[in-house]
Parts: sequence; structure tokens; C-alpha cells
Amino acid sequence: MRIKSVIFFLLIGGAIIGAAFFAEAIGLDNDPGWGRGRIAILVFGILIIACGIFYYFYADIVLSAFRKTLTLISQNTASLLKLLRGYWYTFPVFIFVILVYIWFASSGSWTNWVSPTRYYADLANSFKQGKLHLSTRPDSTLLDLPDPYDPLAREHVAFPIDYSLYNGKFYLYWGPVPALLLVTISPFIYGRVGDLYLVFSFVCGIFSCQFLLAITVWDRFFRDLPKWILPLSILMLGLTAPWTYVLINEPNGRVYEAAILGAQFFLMGGFLTAVIAVSKPTPASLTLLLTGSLWALAIGTRLVMVVPIGFMSLMVAYRIWKTSSISPMNFAVKLISLGLPIVLCLVFLGWYNLARFGSVTETGFSYALAGVNLQQHHNDLFSPIYIMQNLYNYILKPPTSSAQFPFLHPKNALLPFYSLPDAYGTNPVTGLLFIAPFSLFAILPAVTLFIKTRRNTSSNSIRKDNSNDLLDWIITSLVGAFSLAFFLLLIFFWAAMRYLGDFMPAIIMVSVFGFWQGYQLLGQRPVNRRIYSIIGIIFAIAGIVISILLSISVKHLGFHGFQGIG
Repeated sequence: MRIKSVIFFLLIGGAIIGAAFFAEAIGLDNDPGWGRGRIAILVFGILIIACGIFYYFYADIVLSAFRKTLTLISQNTASLLKLLRGYWYTFPVFIFVILVYIWFASSGSWTNWVSPTRYYADLANSFKQGKLHLSTRPDSTLLDLPDPYDPLAREHVAFPIDYSLYNGKFYLYWGPVPALLLVTISPFIYGRVGDLYLVFSFVCGIFSCQFLLAITVWDRFFRDLPKWILPLSILMLGLTAPWTYVLINEPNGRVYEAAILGAQFFLMGGFLTAVIAVSKPTPASLTLLLTGSLWALAIGTRLVMVVPIGFMSLMVAYRIWKTSSISPMNFAVKLISLGLPIVLCLVFLGWYNLARFGSVTETGFSYALAGVNLQQHHNDLFSPIYIMQNLYNYILKPPTSSAQFPFLHPKNALLPFYSLPDAYGTNPVTGLLFIAPFSLFAILPAVTLFIKTRRNTSSNSIRKDNSNDLLDWIITSLVGAFSLAFFLLLIFFWAAMRYLGDFMPAIIMVSVFGFWQGYQLLGQRPVNRRIYSIIGIIFAIAGIVISILLSISVKHLGFHGFQGIG
């Protein structure tokens, strides 16, 4: 049986290698030279043969790993179902949030979904044709311009917004993972999948990960708290901006939102599996491999996620080293399981960029046909000078009020006393303190961790897991990921409501845990607990109401005009 399998691998690999060598003769390639495509086919064939040889010598190891994978999936599924059965009363809240998402994504019609863009579907179609560039051809008028990247020069020329133009071809500068996912499911779907569908799927995925993480942490650390706190927290997780905001098509629900939310889905999914892994005395290598794979997909969707994911990866490595009694060799195996998918993803992205733009670091953003000449202002894209303005945008900027429904509207405004480069711009934004006042509860766990670190002691008031403060590790990981993602936005030359998605999942989870910790810390003080609960309920409801009104206002007012960048 093993010999037959190896022969199969050799035949398939040999056929692919033969196709690479004789591509011109059999009509696969009209170019007699060895381009990047033929080289990729050759490498793919060699890898298949290598897999066959590896299987021949290590079949027992492969089969054992496969059995362990099935066992691990079965055990984790059983544990998850057992856990969820104990929290059946949260399911109505979960279903209600998903129904709200559907209502917003369909503009209140439930069935009529109109996607403003289909960028990822176009890229997926190009991938299926073996091309890295888009099939859409640039208008000759655009190509004849002395500087097509100058918005003023192409003012009267038709062009697709935020496409990257390079060597007479259109590309996308966003990560290719969502398009690759569409290629994978393309045999089971009909037509082009609009980016709105991806946005909806990723929002539901993020909420599902937050839902499972909240229940996991609650069951382990806070199950003695009143039951009403958990459904309220889940409702707030699902309906606090920007989730309903980004689902409104025209001007949202586009490729920009799909890239941001796709990265956050994979980030939070990877973090959920990381928590499952490090909560055990010895993390399973397969679970760590899944964590690394999900984080690799996050980076492949949005490259800037490499910074918070790098921090989270270090946190996982630190946790394993401190809490697991394993040999240095086994520790190295755990790190390889976690880090190998991320390294392979970075290598793939480097090749992807090199094949398109001749540089491993060029994503195509420099060549984007944006509302700003990105090539002229390439030194102004990231700068500390934007920090003050962006702090105001993302934290303190209030919405505009009116006497007509929906009463609240986001706005874009620059600080009058603050001078900024001409490249800086902002879409309508509302600050975190207004759309998510509940996030103030994130201060408590952050301060608690800081004090405990300074004093190098443990707080006896907070119930902890026996495995070296797992809750502290979770909060530290989320706070670090939030801080790094938030800092990158503070120094970025463009501000928009959708960018809240880059850090909202992490900070809102920390705020939920902080609220639970605060309630627990109050101990046997019923009056203080009651006041604290009322404040939490008011903050949660206020954030939900404001977020929904702002989301409705975007569709109601119809914010048109340039809303690109990132």
C-alpha cells in the first residue's frame, strides 16, 4: 500500500515537472523562457515528489499524527459542546446579534444584499486563470498620463478606486488570503461573491470567537458571578461599533472592511486556540500549529497584523517556557509548530510581492490610485506628527447631533490649532469613549497587571487559575495586541471608522474581563456592587444605542465621495 502511494506521488510530481519543462510545446506557455510561473510549477512538482519520499520513510509518523489530530479534534469538540450546554441561556443573545447583522447587511430588507465592490472576487478569478494581476485592463487615457498617480491629473479619467497600477496592469495591494479562500470554495458557489458577503462572514466569525472566548474565561474564572452579566457582556461584544457600521453597504461593506475584518477574524480565532493550548499543562503541538496557521492567514490578509501577532507569539512562547515541564527539544518542537506557518506565510508574501512588483517588500500600496499621490507623499504615510490628531479621532471625537432621526452622525474634523501635512485625511469618525464607553473598564485589568508587575506579588482578591495566572496572561496578550495595533493607527496618515476594527476586538474583550474583575473585587459590598452594575449596564446600553444610530445615519445620510486608503 505504501509503495502504491509513493508511485502515485512520483507520477503526479513527474507529470507536473514535465509540464514545466515542456510548457511551450503543450501550449501552456507561449514564452520560451523560464518565467516565474514555470519556475513555480517546477517547484510544486518537486515538492510533491518530496512528499512522496517523505511518506515512504515516515509513513508511520504521518499516520500517527493523523490519528492524534482526529483524537484531538474529537476531544476538543466534545469539551466545547459540554461547555456550551452549560450556557444555553446565552444562545438567544447570540442569535439576536446575528439577526441584527443580517438586517444591517441587507439594508433592512433581509434578502436584498448589494455589494459595493467585488475586488476579492476579481482577484480570485485572476488566480484561477493563473495570473497575479487583475483581468481589468487600464484605460489608455490613464496610461498616457505623465503621472497617473496624481489625483488632479486623472480628475476626468475613469479608473477603479484604489487599484494598484504597475507596468500597465492592475493589482490589489490587500493581502491575497480572502481571494484564495474564494478560489477554494468557487466550485460550490455561483457567480462572483461580493466583498459585502466576506465582511458579513468575518464579522460573524469575530463575534463567534469572542463569544467562545468569553464563555471559556467566564467558566474558568467568573462562574460564581450573577448569570445576567454574561448575556449582557455578549450583547455588548456583538453590537458595539464598528461591527454594525461596517456592514452598511454604500459606503461600507467593501474590500477595505473585508481586509480589516478578515485579519481580525483569523487573529481572534488564533488567539482562542492559543488560550486552549496554553491552558493545558503541556500544549498540544497540533493546537499550536492551528494557532500559527490562523495567525498566518491573518498576516496574509492584512500585513500590519504581523506586529500584534508577533507579540502574541512571544507571549505563547513565554507561557510554554514558564509553565510546561518539557525538555528544550520539546520546547523547540512547540515553537516550530507555532512559528512555521507564520514564517511560510511571510516567505509566500515575499514571493507574491516579488513576482508582481520586483520587490519582496512592495505590496502595491505605493502604486495605488488613491485620493492622495502616495508616491509623492511616501515619506508622510507614517509619522508621529499624526498622534495627537488621531488620538482625538479614535478616542475623544464626539458625534454630531441633530433633531431628526437617527439623531447622531459621525463627522470628520481636524484640530484647528494643529498643523498637519497635506497628505493627512480623515473619514467621518466617532471616538471610542462615545461608541464604546464600556471600554473604560479595560483600565482596571491593565492597572492591576501593572501593579502586580511592579510589586511582583499576586492579588488575592481575584480568583485565578492554578496554572500561573492564565487570566493575567490572556489580558496581557490582548492589551499588548491592542496597544501595538492602536499605535500603528496613531501614526498613520489616514483615519476612518473602519480602522476601529484593527483594535476593537482586543480592547472590548479586555473591558469585559475588567468589568467582571471589578464586580468580583467588590466582594461582599452589595450597595457598591449594585451601583457598579448600574454603571456597567448604562455604559453597555449607551454604546450599543450610539453604535446602531451612527450605523443607521451612514446609510440615511449617504456619505459619498472618496473613502479609500487601506
